[in-house]
Amino acid sequence: MGCTGSRHALRGGVRSPHAWGRSRSGRAHHTVALKSSTLGSLSLERDEEMMKWRDDGGAGAAKTPQLMRRQKQVPGSPAREPEVINVWELMDGLDDRDEEGDDANAGGEKPAPGSPAFDPDVVAAFRKALDEIPPPPAPDGPGNDEERIKKPDGPGAGGGGDEVCVRKREIQRFPGIVRARVSAFQQRIDAKLAKLAPPPPAVPPPPDSARKVVVYLTSLRGVRKTYEDCWSTRSVLQSYGVRVDERDLSMHAGFKDELHAALGSSAGRLPQVFADGRHLGGAEEIRRMHEAGELSEALEACEMAPPPSCPGGKGVALEACSGCGGVRFVPCEECSGSCKVFVEEAGTFRRCPECNENGLVRCPLCSL
Repeated sequence: MGCTGSRHALRGGVRSPHAWGRSRSGRAHHTVALKSSTLGSLSLERDEEMMKWRDDGGAGAAKTPQLMRRQKQVPGSPAREPEVINVWELMDGLDDRDEEGDDANAGGEKPAPGSPAFDPDVVAAFRKALDEIPPPPAPDGPGNDEERIKKPDGPGAGGGGDEVCVRKREIQRFPGIVRARVSAFQQRIDAKLAKLAPPPPAVPPPPDSARKVVVYLTSLRGVRKTYEDCWSTRSVLQSYGVRVDERDLSMHAGFKDELHAALGSSAGRLPQVFADGRHLGGAEEIRRMHEAGELSEALEACEMAPPPSCPGGKGVALEACSGCGGVRFVPCEECSGSCKVFVEEAGTFRRCPECNENGLVRCPLCSL
C-alpha cells in the first residue's frame, strides 16, 4: 500500500530526511544492521570501556597538555629505608655535662636561698604539677609500639624529609626522668634549708630533776599496754641502781601539768623518762638504748640509790618502802584524806592546803 517494510528500510531502501540532515552537520552517522550476536558484542565492549573510564576517574579526559608537561618535569625521589634513631644515644652524656656545669659554677656567685632560683614554693608547685600528670595510655596493640616522625632534610627544606622511627616506650620514660631530677633537686634544697634553719629549742627540764631520773608513769590498769610499758621501764631503770623519781599521773594531777609544760602537745603516751633534766624518750627508746648498751652512758650524770639495808634512807631501793609500800603516796595527816579542814575562827570547812585532789601527800620516807 505504499508503506515500506522494516527489512527494506534496514537494507537501505528508503531513508528519512532527518538522517540526511544529520549527516550534513559535520559528524558522520553510520547505520548498522544489528543482529543478536552483534548486539551482545557491542554492549559488552561498551561496558568494558565504561568500566575503564570509571576506574580512571575521568582523569584521562581532564588532563591537559600543560599538566602532562609538569608531571614529566618533576623527578621521582628514590625510595629510602626508614631511619631508626635511638633517643637514648642522643641523651647519653647530658647528665655528665650537667654535673660538670654544676662543678664549674660552684666557684662562682651562688644565688641567695630566698631567690626565685631556689624558692622551695616554686619547686614544690612544679613537683606537684608533675605528680598530677596522668600516666601515658597503654598501646592498643603490638603494632603501636613504634611511631614515625618526619625528619626534615635541612633548615631550608620545604616539605621533603625522611621518616624517623621512634619507640613510644622511650618517649614515655621522659616524664619519669624529669620527675626524678626534680626530686633530687628538692632534696638538695631541703638539705640546704635544714642547715640554715636554727636548731630546735631544747626541751625544758621538769622541776626538781637534777642529778636523778624522773619517770612519768601511771598505775592505772585500764590500758594494759600502757601499764606494762610503764612498769617494764621502771624495772629497767632500777636495774642500773640510780635514783628514780616515779611521778604517777593517776595519783597527782600536778604531774600532768609538769609533763605538758616540758614536752607540750608532743608528750605522747606514757611513760616518759628524763635523766638529769634531759629527755630520753618513751618505753621504746629506753628498751632500744638498753639493748644497744647506750642507756648506761645516758645515766652517768645521775646519782646512785642508797643500799636497801639503809632504813629510812631516801632514794629508790630494790625493796618496797616501809612507809608507803612503794606507792609513793600516803594519806594526808591534816585532813585524813578528806581534803577538808575545819576552821574554828570562821566556823566553816575549807580546802586542805597540804594534800592534792585525792587527799594524798608524797611519802616522806621515799620521796626525793
